[in-house]
Amino acid sequence: MTRLSYSKMGDFVQCPRKFWLSHIKGIPLEQNKYLIAGKETHEILYQSTLESDWKGFILNHPKYIEYKQAMDNYIVYQENLIKAGGSPVPEFAEIKYRDEELDFSLVIDRVDKFAGKRLLSDYKTDRLPEEGKHDRQLLLYVHFFNKNNPTKPITHYAPFFVKARKTADIKPVDPVLVQETVDWMLRTKWDIENRGKESNMFPVCTDNHCVFCTHRTSGMCKQGMEYINKKIGRAHV
Repeated sequence: MTRLSYSKMGDFVQCPRKFWLSHIKGIPLEQNKYLIAGKETHEILYQSTLESDWKGFILNHPKYIEYKQAMDNYIVYQENLIKAGGSPVPEFAEIKYRDEELDFSLVIDRVDKFAGKRLLSDYKTDRLPEEGKHDRQLLLYVHFFNKNNPTKPITHYAPFFVKARKTADIKPVDPVLVQETVDWMLRTKWDIENRGKESNMFPVCTDNHCVFCTHRTSGMCKQGMEYINKKIGRAHV
């Protein structure tokens, strides 16, 4: 069975067939404009944390104009962090963990320490931010970070919506919610591993996410193609 991550589990929850195609059959999603923009934005923001002149690095980056809204939002985010007593250089950035016991891997975008808080954040490129949408992922990341850094526990968490003007609420870590999230992960992991590898055990779940799924546009998922053609219209195909 493939090593799991939150994004892979998210694929399974969103559409089991998408998980089967991507992570069991081994057909990767094509790099559409949304995936490319997300990856490039993440990389620019991470590289800026390594620079003493982080703001100059962003403003003079060759991709600044292309991702101007996201870059300007990030500059405001950093400046607000400084005003709150923090540093533009996070305490941790791009932290990679691989939990051998659970065969689970993850990358945490950043951890900042300020005003008595230790804040875990993740960069999100949602066009329409939805409150609470990413809580499960962040709480799971809190669990693994605290497991590996027991003397520097995360006290708060929040996504940073790089494309939006909205600033997400910073939430305190609730140990009960963290445990509930870990329990969800274990249940989902068990469900995935006990389905075997046959495609019929991973049914298609058609919804508006089919619009962005390249398994549909590549012809690998005909149910998704039929759904979009019938329910949303050929303008999206």
